[in-house]
Amino acid sequence: MTKTKADAAQRQIEFFPIFCESIRSEVGGQFTYVGVFQSNVDVEQFPHTFSQFAVALAVVGPASVLRDQVATITVRAGTKLKAKIDVPPIRSSAPSDDDLIHMNLHVIGDTFRVDEPSSITATLSFKDWEACSKNVLNVRQKPSRKPAAPKDSKAQPE
Repeated sequence: MTKTKADAAQRQIEFFPIFCESIRSEVGGQFTYVGVFQSNVDVEQFPHTFSQFAVALAVVGPASVLRDQVATITVRAGTKLKAKIDVPPIRSSAPSDDDLIHMNLHVIGDTFRVDEPSSITATLSFKDWEACSKNVLNVRQKPSRKPAAPKDSKAQPE
C-alpha cells in the first residue's frame, strides 16, 4: 500500500468511547454497559473516587489499517495518565483491505480516582496513527446550594 493510500485509510478510522460503571459479558457474545455516564458528572468534592469505572470503545476502520496491529488505549483525567492498555492484534477474515472492520474494545477497572475537576478522555492509537476522543466525560464540582436567607423575624401587627 502506498503512503498516500495508507494515510487516506487511517483517516477513515472512527471510534467512540462510552464511559460507564461496568461492562458485563452476556451469553452469545453480547455486552451490557451498566451505569452509562452522560457528558457531565457532578461530584460532591475532590478528590473523588468512582467505585467502578470502565470505557468501551466502538471502533470502525478499514481492514488495511486495523488488521494485525496492536491497539493502545489510553485514558486520562485532564493531563494525568489513568490507564494504558495494549490490545492484541485483530485477526480479521475481511477478504479485502478496503473492507471495514468493527470492533469493541473494553477497558474495565475497579476504582478510578479523579483529583480535581477534569475531562476524562480516551485515546486510541496504532503503529502510525493516534486520535483522542471527541466526546469526553467532564467531572465537575457539584454547585453548592446557598442557604435560604432567613426570613425577617419582626412581628407583624395583627
